[in-house]
Amino acid sequence: MALYLLGLVFFCTDIGMRIVLRTRSWRWVELALTAGLLLAWLLYPRLSEWAVPYMPDGEGMSLYATLVGLQLGLMDAAVRTGLSRWRTQLRQARQRHAARYRVW
Repeated sequence: MALYLLGLVFFCTDIGMRIVLRTRSWRWVELALTAGLLLAWLLYPRLSEWAVPYMPDGEGMSLYATLVGLQLGLMDAAVRTGLSRWRTQLRQARQRHAARYRVW
């Protein structure tokens, strides 16, 4: 059940954030990335020690799965949106450069 909840929250957050970030400025992308990193820091406090996150039991597992799905969705949306914007800007810069130095 927790895995289904994690997947559902991940996909909903990822798709929703990509739609929101598509129309927003770079500041919003940075904000989403920072929120995802802070959430990861809170969810995996011992990750650097043993590379194994704290896993709650029973009732807490649903909340944990929801938070992990939210964190993964935020990070995926911010990274994909940032990379897409960067590729678009790079492609436009190359086209401007090629048009400027085109020999007829």
